Amino acid sequence: MDQKTKLRRYFSLPPSLKPKFHYPKENYIYGGFTANPIFVEILKDKLPGISIETTDFALGTALGAGMLVS
Repeated sequence: MDQKTKLRRYFSLPPSLKPKFHYPKENYIYGGFTANPIFVEILKDKLPGISIETTDFALGTALGAGMLVS
């Protein structure tokens, strides 16, 4: 099935049958992207309502675990 057929089928569905998209309320960025403040600000501008958190160290999973424990 090609992409056009998939899109045609999706848009022909009634709204009650279309899948609901749930966007996160928080997003964590780590690694090289945090060194670019312009990228982070553009991301915050393009994703209103989503909290963007950054860290200076590459252990992003440790940041999430620490926030979960505290």
